[in-house]
Amino acid sequence: MAIIEKGQGVNVGETEIPDNDSSAIAISSSDGSAVINVDTTDGSESVTISQPTKITGPDGTTGFPIPATNCALLVENGAGGGSTACVIDINADGSGGAQIRFREADTEYSSIVGTDTNFLIKTESGNKPIVLVPHGTGNVGICESSPDSHWTVANSLVVKDGSNVGITLCAGSSSNHSTLAFADAANTDGDNTGGMIQYTHNGDYTRLYAKYNGDTPKQDASGEHLMRYNEYGMGKMRYSTAYDSTARDSATNTSRPVYLATTSSTNDTLIIDYEHGSVGEVTLTNNITAIKVYNAPRHGSAQTMTVKIKQNSTAVTLSYSSVTIYWNTASTKAGNLLWSGGATHVLSTGDNEIDIVQFTCLPHGDTNRDIYASVIGQNFS
Repeated sequence: MAIIEKGQGVNVGETEIPDNDSSAIAISSSDGSAVINVDTTDGSESVTISQPTKITGPDGTTGFPIPATNCALLVENGAGGGSTACVIDINADGSGGAQIRFREADTEYSSIVGTDTNFLIKTESGNKPIVLVPHGTGNVGICESSPDSHWTVANSLVVKDGSNVGITLCAGSSSNHSTLAFADAANTDGDNTGGMIQYTHNGDYTRLYAKYNGDTPKQDASGEHLMRYNEYGMGKMRYSTAYDSTARDSATNTSRPVYLATTSSTNDTLIIDYEHGSVGEVTLTNNITAIKVYNAPRHGSAQTMTVKIKQNSTAVTLSYSSVTIYWNTASTKAGNLLWSGGATHVLSTGDNEIDIVQFTCLPHGDTNRDIYASVIGQNFS
């Protein structure tokens, strides 16, 4: 190594180096590669180390070499003196706290700041996101050191506290929304958002949305399921008869709460499926010779299905002589159909007349999921 003298000579034993000199001390290797340069230019004083640098703590080296790619600084501390950690302390007396800033092409894009009031991880320009990327299947915990120990379908982010715990979504103003969205792919227009819970500050109510047929979750009449609560805790449920226009206009679409299953050229089976909703409608085209009820609610719960039944332009019949109730989808039978006053619904015979019938399931056991039926009204036309 050689010391290249600049300005005044620097001799052994001297305690001062030249002032206002861009290379008051320059140390280079024998092949001419710069290693250390001391700049004493007034207002720009600095020490530049031009090679990958290793700083070893009080307990010696770990034996780990400086990585060959992109490593400018390696800080290490061996275990020779009984140390169990390698610590870097950044201490500031000012109110701005201790900071680490990250730049690319001279532009600061992010920083980490610690003060006596908070700890900040910030992006500084370009509206860049803050992204946490655990390796492999790793998860993220806030006040939880073992997020992997939680339920595997809901431990990507675990927030924990010693008592009550909560997450607050704070909108910018009273005219905005606070939204929790559920997606199955990246999107910017909402098309891959399967549903969301949204609070509207301008009106003070909460809505539960569900997606329908590839469109954005919304509040309209196009097959979307909506639950809404106002500021007084009063709730409103809007039921759908089909999840989109295709299903709505097809009486045989199996995603509907009520649909027709063709059994022959002249006979159909009426299907009532509690899994798909609580309101259904159907226009008959053939005689109904059998009725099947799917997904009757389990013991301890209840559900009412309101069905709008429209007569064909040429009268057909509806028979309740063959009714089968299933607690799933057509494999395990459970329960009976019971009519109010013992009077079975008799379908209106006028062209295109409408009957409204309700089917309420109040189970009294897993295998006794009886359905109580009543006619709400008939001969609507």
